[in-house]
Amino acid sequence: MSASSSDESEDFRVETAEVLIEMDDNLKEKLANDFSSICEVSDEKARQMLERFKWNMQEAIDSFLESENGLEDPDMQLEPKAEPVSENEAQVGSSGSTSGRARGSTSLAGVTSPAGTSTWAPEKFSVISWNLDGLDEKNLEKRTAAVVDLIEKDNYSIIFLQELLPPTFHYIASRLESKYLPVLGTENPGCEYLTATFLRLNHVVYIDHEIVKFPGTCMDRNVLVTKAYTGRVKLALLNTHLESTAAFAQERVSQLKTCFNLCKSFTPDWNVIFGGDLNLRDTEVSGNMPASMCDLWIKCGSRPSSKYTWDLTRNTNKQMPSKYQPRCRFDRFYYRESVPLSITPEFFGVTGIEKVTGTQSFPSDHWAIIAFFRLEMESRKPQPKKRKGEPLSSSP
Repeated sequence: MSASSSDESEDFRVETAEVLIEMDDNLKEKLANDFSSICEVSDEKARQMLERFKWNMQEAIDSFLESENGLEDPDMQLEPKAEPVSENEAQVGSSGSTSGRARGSTSLAGVTSPAGTSTWAPEKFSVISWNLDGLDEKNLEKRTAAVVDLIEKDNYSIIFLQELLPPTFHYIASRLESKYLPVLGTENPGCEYLTATFLRLNHVVYIDHEIVKFPGTCMDRNVLVTKAYTGRVKLALLNTHLESTAAFAQERVSQLKTCFNLCKSFTPDWNVIFGGDLNLRDTEVSGNMPASMCDLWIKCGSRPSSKYTWDLTRNTNKQMPSKYQPRCRFDRFYYRESVPLSITPEFFGVTGIEKVTGTQSFPSDHWAIIAFFRLEMESRKPQPKKRKGEPLSSSP
């Protein structure tokens, strides 16, 4: 069934979400009023935008938000939280500290609250977590390039990466520099491997971060805690790679408890997303997860196809010298919603399940996990205007 294209009638139909809606003046007026209220523009501006997009509300709002996010209105800016650090003060794997903004393939500048422009948030945002198996040298360059290709194609809002070699991090940061702000998860310039979190520019705004070390680790593990916001939604983002193998179960549980305690330390107005390669067995979680938190795989329906993230029955990058090939749910997202509610999880899945072109390798021996969230309408609005010298609160 096609939409009417008659030029003789002022009434016409718009196809939205596969449903045909008969348009009349009353409905147009309601849509214009809604657009005006949501985007805080005049009725005339609202009608112009809607007419431009043939009264498709979602397309009109998305276009408006994208254009607004590109503006630099001095009245809508927050004071930076810290002064920038020069490039020669922040290097990875050679000299200096390891937290910062990528400035090319070999160096970082210090991560600060970048101009803090307050913008409308998209209707939805997404999070991906992926252990890139950087310690496996086989096809590493091609595998890493495939990871970045996938990220660029799907435009995730927030990226958690684990088991990155310093050169791998530099490569990813340089390719994503125009779209993402990287936050490095190590303070050890001689580290063998590391974690990193990336925030999509103009979608998620960085506040600050800290690295919490695990005192009992034998594998140089820690948790990278990044504070950010999108619209009016406060986000506490915990990215970690917990201790590996069954032999270190006791230490891994201790690390898990540390992470859950960090999650609980944030005040109720923060949304907390905790995830990564947690190397967990279900028995290690039992009795330790706070009642306020949920497992996103379970919350989103426990689909069998997205349960096992390290699955040697499907992923041939690693194979055991036996007929039996294990599969485990090592990679997880845990989530605590804010009070009042500001975002709602809608989907959990896996990606990175296709082999890299020209090889017999998958991008990693782990599947990536992805989660999508919907923002409540009020939460999409920009941060309230701040007086000069008054930064967004970053305290838990």
